[in-house]
Amino acid sequence: NTSGNTRPSQLSADTTINQSTGVYTFTPSTSTSNVGSFNARLTASDGNRVTVRTVPIELVFGYQYFRLYITAKRGSDSHLQLGEIEFTDENGVVSFSGATSNQGAMIDSNFATKAFQTITPTTSNPAIWTITLASPITLVSYRMGTADDHSARDPWNWEIQASYDNSTWTTLHTVTAGGGQLPTNRQTWSPAYTL
Repeated sequence: NTSGNTRPSQLSADTTINQSTGVYTFTPSTSTSNVGSFNARLTASDGNRVTVRTVPIELVFGYQYFRLYITAKRGSDSHLQLGEIEFTDENGVVSFSGATSNQGAMIDSNFATKAFQTITPTTSNPAIWTITLASPITLVSYRMGTADDHSARDPWNWEIQASYDNSTWTTLHTVTAGGGQLPTNRQTWSPAYTL
């Protein structure tokens, strides 16, 4: 029971219990606005003894839309660039097959190409590089690879943001001052940034 005996918003139907098998079935909401968690109190009895367990239940959705929101670069060059970006989820490295980006070279798995923009990004004038995946993922970590030349053009302050609908954005990770990790060597991967 919840306050007022209402069903948690993370569920779309009341919980069912198969009395023969003891299987509890929770039917999740399909609305991303219901992301969140609750504790379920499960009770079982054989007529003589009663067992009670509290189980945390969490409703999460994978994100399909991502953006690299850059507000500063390493040096004073008038250009911004990045060699590659790589995502991992619970299954390992995410394939960018079928993905699209406004800076496609950063997801082409080729250090010979690069994302490039003439901009001096600031907090009020950020560079926003987007990635739309073919299907949603739960992002676990990411890393970035430097481009072929001019370390002054490397991103320095950035956020990885994600969205369910390509409209409302959530910041998953923030890096300032390069996070102490973006290498000065060219065509080199940073360590993984774990979320």
